Amino acid sequence: MQAFADKLTNEMVADIKLPVPPAANNGLQCYYGTLLIPRDHLPQGHLRCNFMPLLIKPDETDATIVLPRRHWDDEFKQALR
Repeated sequence: MQAFADKLTNEMVADIKLPVPPAANNGLQCYYGTLLIPRDHLPQGHLRCNFMPLLIKPDETDATIVLPRRHWDDEFKQALR
């Protein structure tokens, strides 16, 4: 558990798919990862809410990306204004 905590506090580590220890998540299989989002992909250049639509398919790729804006519905776009 300490090794996992050390990775979380190290700003120089950018893990893509790091298993979260079972003791930290009630035994569920989950992962910690890093997501880099270019500012030009964000409304007004910064995060405006506490959620973003993500594309995640862990059995095929370790990558996580923000759903491209052209696929956002009108309700979601309104929530970001």
